[in-house]
Parts: sequence; C-alpha cells; structure tokens
Amino acid sequence: MSEPSHTLPASVLALARLQQRFVLAYLRLKCNGTAAAREAGYKGDADSLAVTASQLLRHPKVSRALADLTTQQLAPEIGSARWVLKRLEEEAGDPHNFPPNRTRALDLLGKYLGLQRDPTQTALLEVQIEERRAALQERKLALEERKVALAKARLELDELKRRAEGGGLPTAIRLAWVDEPKVDEDEGGAP
Repeated sequence: MSEPSHTLPASVLALARLQQRFVLAYLRLKCNGTAAAREAGYKGDADSLAVTASQLLRHPKVSRALADLTTQQLAPEIGSARWVLKRLEEEAGDPHNFPPNRTRALDLLGKYLGLQRDPTQTALLEVQIEERRAALQERKLALEERKVALAKARLELDELKRRAEGGGLPTAIRLAWVDEPKVDEDEGGAP
C-alpha cells in the first residue's frame, strides 16, 4: 500500500502518518479526495470525508507534498499534451469524482479543442471589435466631411468657370450694367 520511504520526497516524509497515506491514495485514486480520505483511514460519511479531503488539499504541507510527489513520479511525462488530455478525459469521465472537478475537466478539454473561449479573451475581443467600430465610424464621418468639402469646391469651381466665360459677372447683371447710361469724364460728371 505504501511506497518505500527512500523514494518519497522529504515533504511527504514530513507529513503525519494519515496525511502521508492520504497523499499516496489521492494520487493512486486519480485525485478522488473522498475515496483517498476513506482509504487513508479518516472516518465519516461521504460528505464529511469530502470536507476532510478539501481541508487536507488546502493544507500547505499536504499540497506541497502532492506537488513534489507528482513532479517526481511524472517527471518523464510532464509536458506531454497526450498525458494531460488523457488525465482530463479520465477526470471528466469518472462518475465518482466531485461534479465541479468533472465540469472543470470538461471545460479545459473544450478550450483545448477550441469549442469555447476563455471569458477574458472574449471580453478583450469584444473591446477590440468596439474600438475598430469606433475607428471606422470616425473614418466614415471624415469621409462624409470630405465629400461635403468636395461638393463645395465643385460649386466654387463652376462659379469661377461661369465668371471666366462671361466676363466675370452673371449674364443678367452684365446686361443691366451695359444698358446703364455712361458718364463722360470730360463733361465734369454731368450727363
């Protein structure tokens, strides 16, 4: 049931006997805390054993021992995506696991497979999309302003063309000006 003491990390050996048994059972039973607490020798019904397991897993010395033992046992396999996926599949599919753990394993598998997005990433993408929309709206307004300026420039150009072709004044004004009596400057300004 227990491993030889010479292969266990010092952090595991420093634990109380029940805690050592819990740590070893926890890893052997694929992280099933309730079953590990029962096998280690803790007493109580399933609910109280689940609470005991939760408290043990939050205990700094126990969590350190678990980390050290896991690193030692899995050193050759750490970094293997296949191993991680296999463990997540086992965790998600084990009906004896705590339901939130199963759900979390499914969430992680979904992320890996691209079936869902992390809420933080989704929020960042939404902010980026909104920023792009605002930038496009600004560009659209600037374009509309340029269209208005271009239309005004065309009107001014048309007016300048009319003036250049007709002597500088519109035809009606030019005709009225030509029909006015001319004043001779030699006569002293009198008609």
